[in-house]
Amino acid sequence: MGKYIWSAIISLFIFCGISIGRKSFVKSYLEKEGKTIIKSEIKHFGKELSINSLRKECRTTTKVGLRTSLRVLTPAEKKVLKRIEKVVPYGNNGINAEKWTIGQIAKSPLFPKCIQDFKEYCSKNSISKETMDRILRNLGKSRKVVLPANKRQVDFTGISVRICRLPSTQDLISHLGGKEAIKKMSDQTLKMKIREFHYNVAWNAFAKKYKITPEQAKDIFGLLDHAPHEAENGIMQLVPNSIHNFKNLYGHNGLVSKRMAELRALQ
Repeated sequence: MGKYIWSAIISLFIFCGISIGRKSFVKSYLEKEGKTIIKSEIKHFGKELSINSLRKECRTTTKVGLRTSLRVLTPAEKKVLKRIEKVVPYGNNGINAEKWTIGQIAKSPLFPKCIQDFKEYCSKNSISKETMDRILRNLGKSRKVVLPANKRQVDFTGISVRICRLPSTQDLISHLGGKEAIKKMSDQTLKMKIREFHYNVAWNAFAKKYKITPEQAKDIFGLLDHAPHEAENGIMQLVPNSIHNFKNLYGHNGLVSKRMAELRALQ
């Protein structure tokens, strides 16, 4: 009988020891994970604070409605640019997987992986080495960091490559079938058709310049990670996707919004 009692006591001590050990391990693990999560949140919150600070500073230092590329920047604006150079674009569907700063992207607009993919594409699609080198040379030139959007207005000229001038409002109206046809379109349909028209003009202009097909031009924009941007002054530009889609600093309205307002005013 005594033998069984001692066995039970020993088992109880072993069980308690394991439970205490498990609780200590769980407590230690949760504390460690909690600190990691908190650090991550603080880092993210700090990043947002920094971006918000830049946006606020830009609102108070930049003149809205004036193309910054056509005038001398103020000392305050130059100070903002210095801060922007060190910002790493993030978010918005995984832009900037390379984690480059805006300054690095401006200096070298083409990521090495994009260049490699583009070269392979040219090889498979019978695009001559001369054409390939010309495209890489023109799109790979060093550019300038640009100021953040202010009241949804932004000037990407310094960090973009010009493709062409887009057709006028009257040309757009004719392409869409006239005023009556436009009146029957929903806002979503109208916006889609305007952008579709502009993009096709851009692909054709790029194709004509480099003697390739519009379909190849479309592919190349994506391969080199550049987004078509319809500037409010009617110029179609190619902007690094990691800049164009960095909504936290460069969220903007472009020519489509302007054309929408003009076309709806016809009614």
